[in-house]
Amino acid sequence: LYINMSSGAVYGEDFPEGVNENSKIKYIKNNSYNNTKIFVEEKHRKLLNRNIVDLRIFNFFSRYIDLNANFLLCQLVNAIKNKTVFITDSNNITRDFIHPSDFFRLVESCIQKNTINEAFDVYSKKPITKFEIIDLFEQRYDLEFKITDDSIETSPTGAKKNYYSSSQKAGKIGYKPEFTSLNTIQDEIKFLL
Repeated sequence: LYINMSSGAVYGEDFPEGVNENSKIKYIKNNSYNNTKIFVEEKHRKLLNRNIVDLRIFNFFSRYIDLNANFLLCQLVNAIKNKTVFITDSNNITRDFIHPSDFFRLVESCIQKNTINEAFDVYSKKPITKFEIIDLFEQRYDLEFKITDDSIETSPTGAKKNYYSSSQKAGKIGYKPEFTSLNTIQDEIKFLL
């Protein structure tokens, strides 16, 4: 079995709504990352006699994250550790952070299939919004934050309003997540603070 881990880039770069079972792969002109991901998945699907799984990971958070990265959760953790004010804009985004244990269960579900050649979106039990995350950090860790009218880019891969998938296609191979995005953040952040 070959498991290829990628992102949701095959769906394009604009995510006004979350991805679902009806979402189509979208080529983007002059975007080599997107086009390469699509090419790889299409090539895998043509190899029908091979056991190949493409896992599209939209968001992942764990105790091993590089806190120097410019991701929302890294910025929040650093604001708490350094006792600084977290500055954000009023745009509320939605993300879905897969728990390491759920991700392991998904990989196990792929391994247990005798014959498999498929692509699956990776998902938790429930996504979370930016302001739900901020509420958690404010209540549990005394986060101080300020909302500005200026647009602030918090992702190195560009602004994505709803970067998650509600497709539960992986349920067909027995995957059922136990943890929500909130659970994931609560469990993993303990090791960072």
